[in-house]
Amino acid sequence: MIERKRYVTMKGHRGGLAVYVNERCSVDEFLDDLELTLADKSVENGRAVPITFFFGRRYVDEGVLTAVESIVARHDSFSFKGYDSECITKDEAKALYGERTFHYFGGTARSGHVLDVEGSIVIIGDINPGAVVHATGSIYCLGALRGTVHAGKGGNTEAVIAASVLQPKWVAVAGTVHEEPDDAPIPALDMGCAFLGEDGVEFSRLQTVPLARMDQFAIDSERG
Repeated sequence: MIERKRYVTMKGHRGGLAVYVNERCSVDEFLDDLELTLADKSVENGRAVPITFFFGRRYVDEGVLTAVESIVARHDSFSFKGYDSECITKDEAKALYGERTFHYFGGTARSGHVLDVEGSIVIIGDINPGAVVHATGSIYCLGALRGTVHAGKGGNTEAVIAASVLQPKWVAVAGTVHEEPDDAPIPALDMGCAFLGEDGVEFSRLQTVPLARMDQFAIDSERG
């Protein structure tokens, strides 16, 4: 009897199972093998074991995912948990590149000056009142920040704002705007940082920023 060629490999994985899909076979080949493999491993009246699929460098579209989920649903012993793929579309790659781009601006951003970038930005100078800086990533000011700043524009909740002197006229992170009581000015903070916390936009000296936020500094510095 000729043993069938295997296109999926099943292993234990974090309280469930991992299915590794051959990157070079056709979609029909691995779907057929998946059907047979799940049939072989099915257990009557057993608890449904969650499966995570790993596709490697194979691009996975909605049609493939729907077919995989349908096959898993036909076997009561298993449930679909999720998947991982190393491939993304060109549009996704362009968006990711924009988010991870690091920009530099040398000089003072003066009143009326507007900087709007995709990614993070370092201002080597001051941000004066009346100047506006928007970034989809983080904003770092190597001077006094007293203008209008919006980090994480577009919804990046991990973005941060840091400055040698932090006293913005208006500040927002992702979709959250900070408002002082009675419209009072924001107190100046030397070596300060603003980030999104549990209670909205929070301010802290760099030395006391939560470790998770310091990780963001390291990520951005490495990227730059």
